[in-house]
Amino acid sequence: MDERAAIRRMVKLAREMRSWCSPHGFAIHCSDVVAETILNEPGRIWGSGEVLVELERRLAT
Repeated sequence: MDERAAIRRMVKLAREMRSWCSPHGFAIHCSDVVAETILNEPGRIWGSGEVLVELERRLAT
């Protein structure tokens, strides 16, 4: 299995999660956590949605 393809599928899922209806923005939070886990940059503080944009940027290169 292609590792980059698997990561792209996870990014797609995380992007879709941002539109899910959930109490208190829980799905959006989980989406950011998925992307932060893939990037593996502990201690970095991301704004909501910024981490997905950065992850997609890195995958495009």
